Amino acid sequence: ISQLRIPMLTLDRRWYALFDGKKHKDIQKTEAELNEIIKSQGRIREEKQKLNALKQRLMQQIISNMNAPEDSVGFKKMEKSRELINEINDKLVLLENDELDIPVKMREKNAQLALETMEVFYEEIEDELLELEELEQWIRETREEMKRKIALYEKKSEETKHITDYFEELLGSDITQMYVNYMNGVEEIEEDEIDEEYE
Repeated sequence: ISQLRIPMLTLDRRWYALFDGKKHKDIQKTEAELNEIIKSQGRIREEKQKLNALKQRLMQQIISNMNAPEDSVGFKKMEKSRELINEINDKLVLLENDELDIPVKMREKNAQLALETMEVFYEEIEDELLELEELEQWIRETREEMKRKIALYEKKSEETKHITDYFEELLGSDITQMYVNYMNGVEEIEEDEIDEEYE
C-alpha cells in the first residue's frame, strides 16, 4: 500500500469528513506523526535557507580578507569564516540526507494512516457489506426470475393470440368478451343477447 500514490490524507477534506469530529486514538496518533513529518520538511527547508545565507556572508568575509597579513584581525576572521563554512557544509549534508528521507517517511506514514482508517471503517460497516452482498444476490436471482417469467408470458401470449384472434373474427369481439367474462365468473351470457348479435 505504501507504493500506491495515495493523496495526503491530512490535507484531504473528505478524509476529515469521514470522522464527524471523532477519531480513534490510533488514528489520532498516526495523524500527529504524519503532520510532524510534514512540518519537519518545512523546518529543514527553512534551516537550509538560513545556513546558505550565513554561508554567503562568510564567503564575502573570506573574499574581503584574502589579502590580509597572517597575524592580522582580518586573517583571523578569514580563518574563522572557513571553519564556520566547513561546519555549515557538514550541517547542510545532514539536512539534505534528512530531506531525502522525508518523502519516503511521508508516503509510509500516510499509507499507515490510510490502512488504519480503512480497518476502523470496514469493521463498522462489516454487517452492511454482508447485507449488501445478500441484496445483490437477491437482485440477481429476481432479475433471472423476471427474465424467465417475461419469456413465459411472451410465449403464452403468442400461443393464445391466434386462437383469440380467430374467434373474435368469427363471432365478434363483443361475444368473445362476454364469453371471457362468463369464464371468469363476471357475468353470465344471456342467450337473447347472443340471438340479438346474430339478428
